Amino acid sequence: RGMGGAFPGSDSPPREFRAHRSVLAAATEYFTPLLLGDFAESRSGRVELRKWSSGAGPDAETIEAVISFMYTGRVRVSPGNVHEVLELADRFLLIRLKEFCGEFLKKKLSLS
Repeated sequence: RGMGGAFPGSDSPPREFRAHRSVLAAATEYFTPLLLGDFAESRSGRVELRKWSSGAGPDAETIEAVISFMYTGRVRVSPGNVHEVLELADRFLLIRLKEFCGEFLKKKLSLS
């Protein structure tokens, strides 16, 4: 069964991103109780995310990259998106992605 999520980001109005609840729940413990438990999100099939440390929140391309990571285990990180990817990885409890971003930042700092 599919699931849609409204992720208010820097785009206006908020965009909706579609993903399978089983994939999201398998990728991270963040979504497991929300989508498979007794929460409004599991009944509606929608997760709305608000309150970002970066103010406007991540852009649509970054959100799509992180959702793609949950499906494939791969992500393209750049100096321009690493902080937003790291914020999403931290928020969604994606430990491997968080570690990858940390290594990316360490390498970038050591090259500077």
